[in-house]
Amino acid sequence: MIKIKTDQLLTLGMALTTDKRAMERRVRGVFARKRSAKGALALSAVLALALGFAAFTTACQPGKSAQSLTPIPLEQTMQGNSAPENTADMPESGAAEMHWKSWEYLIGSMVQSPFRYPISPGHIDELKTDYGNGVSLIVNADVKIPQTAGYGVRECTVDGFTPDKYQTLINYFLPNAKRIQNETTESQSDGIYDLSSMDFSSRITLSAEQDGKLFSVSMGDDRHMFYFERTGGIVYREGYLVGDEEMQREYKATIQEPITLTLEAAQAQANQVLADLGIRDWQLDKAERACMFENGNTKNVISRGWDFGYVLSNAGLRVHGNSSWIGMKRDSIDYCAVDAGSLWIYVDDQGVTCFYWINRYQPRAAMYSNVDIIGVDAVLTLAKARLARIFASEDTGVSKIELFEIQLSSLLISNPDDLDSGVYFDDAQRDMVLLIPTWDVSCCITHDDGSIEYITMPFCAIDGGAVSMMGS
Repeated sequence: MIKIKTDQLLTLGMALTTDKRAMERRVRGVFARKRSAKGALALSAVLALALGFAAFTTACQPGKSAQSLTPIPLEQTMQGNSAPENTADMPESGAAEMHWKSWEYLIGSMVQSPFRYPISPGHIDELKTDYGNGVSLIVNADVKIPQTAGYGVRECTVDGFTPDKYQTLINYFLPNAKRIQNETTESQSDGIYDLSSMDFSSRITLSAEQDGKLFSVSMGDDRHMFYFERTGGIVYREGYLVGDEEMQREYKATIQEPITLTLEAAQAQANQVLADLGIRDWQLDKAERACMFENGNTKNVISRGWDFGYVLSNAGLRVHGNSSWIGMKRDSIDYCAVDAGSLWIYVDDQGVTCFYWINRYQPRAAMYSNVDIIGVDAVLTLAKARLARIFASEDTGVSKIELFEIQLSSLLISNPDDLDSGVYFDDAQRDMVLLIPTWDVSCCITHDDGSIEYITMPFCAIDGGAVSMMGS
C-alpha cells in the first residue's frame, strides 16, 4: 500500500502502475486529466519503451455472448428538475479530515431486502449554480440504471495467473507458433518454455512466429498481467479522443474511417474468446472503433478494428476500476476503492490480435443478493456538496463544472481497518476486498485556460459515503 498525504493528492502518480497501456493513458490523461500538452504522445512512447512492453455472476457466461445492458424500465417517470441560478454556500477551505468507515459499520447497516427499481427520471436538468471564485455548476445529466436482478454485496478474494493458466493462454493464442529465443526467456528447451521456473514478479516477454507474423506475450505484475499482441503494433481506440483536442486532431479522422469488419462480427469473436477460455464474472463495458498503428510510426495503420473492454460484474452491475487516480486535498472520503483490473480484446480482419488482461480479484457468493440503496436525488445532493468542497473553497483554476451522468455501478473497496490516518491510494493487492453497489457521478471540468478533464465521483449506494475519486 502506498501512503500519500492529503496535500499530495493534486498530482497524478506516474508510477502507480507499470504497464504500457496504463502509462500511455496516464501520460495523455485519457482516464483522468484529459488535458493535452504538446509532445505528450512522443513522451508516452518514450515512457512506454522504457517500461518495456506494449500496452463473477454476469451477462458474460461461457457459450453466451456478452451483452450491453440497457436502461431498466422505471416504475415512475419524472420530469427533469429545474432551478433558478443561485449561489451555493461556501465550504471552509483547507484539507479535509478523513473519516474512514469500517466494514463492520457498513455491513451492520445492510439488510437483505426485496428488489425494487429506483424511481428516477431518465435525465436531470438544473440551471447554473454559482459556487463562487468564478466557478459554476451546470447539471445536464443522463441517469443510467443497468438491468440487473439485485444490488448485491460480495466478498472478493485475490486472483491471478498460475504457470498452468499462463500456459493455457499461450497455447490458445499461439497454438502452432515457432518460439523465438530472447533475453527474458532463457528457460527454453526444444522450443518449449518452462514457465514453472520463471519469476513472474516482474515482466517476462516471450516472442514467437505464427503464420508468418511475429507475436509476443508479456506476463508478470506478480502474476496478475497477461498481454498477447502482434509485435510492432500499438492500439489506439476512440475513447482516447474524448476530451483531448490534440488526440482528436492527430487521430480522429483515421480512427473513424470505415471498418470492413462489422461490430457484430468482431464482438462475436471477442465473446468467443471468453467462452473458449472459461472466463466468467466479466461483462462487456465498452466497444470502440480502433486502429493498430505501427509502433513508433503512427502514420502507418497496420489494421482497423474494434476494441472491446470487459470489467468485473456484480450480477449485472459493472465494476469500475481506479486507473489513473486523481484526488483533491479538500475531498473528504469514507471508503477507499481498489483496482478491479480490466480486460481488453482488439479484433481486426486477422482475428484477435491483442488481448490484455489485468486479473486481480474473484467475486464470491453474495453476502446479500439485494440491499436497499439511496436514490438519485440523494446522490445528486451529495455530489453537488462534494464538488463545492473540492472546487469552490479557493482558486483552483476551474471555471465551469458540468455534471453529465449519474450511473449505478459497483466498486471494490478495501477494509478501512487496514488504513491509518491520512489518505491512501490503495494500490497494493489485498487478500480480501468488498464489492458494493455505487452511484458514479461523472463531470466535465473546464479550466480557466480552456482545457478540460473528466472525473468520476463514486458514492456508496448503501449509505451515501464518498469513495476515493477515480478517473472516468
